[in-house]
Amino acid sequence: MDGFSGEEIWRSVPPEEKFQIMAEAQAAGVVAATAMIVIFSTIAVGLKLTWLMWGSLLASPFIFQFAAGKKWRAVKPRVMLEYLAARSAARRFAFASRGNDLSRPGSSGSHDRE
Repeated sequence: MDGFSGEEIWRSVPPEEKFQIMAEAQAAGVVAATAMIVIFSTIAVGLKLTWLMWGSLLASPFIFQFAAGKKWRAVKPRVMLEYLAARSAARRFAFASRGNDLSRPGSSGSHDRE
């Protein structure tokens, strides 16, 4: 079996799906940052601590980055494994149909038989 890297698998994922993953990750970051601002602002109003409200606003980009990165690291490997499983299933089908060259893309069993 030929060797392949994670980059090769990631290149097989269509750009539309990559944009979907990126949108999910950024949405998780926006939700986390907004929730933090709302919670800390509520606490700041209740305790009359204005610095806590400003601190939450200043910390929100860091929270966004952390939450978005965490979501990205959770979703990207799952998508790569799905495409790896699809590649494996396609290779098994080609092997079962007696394809000769399983490493060449576009090769099928009916054209390779002698």
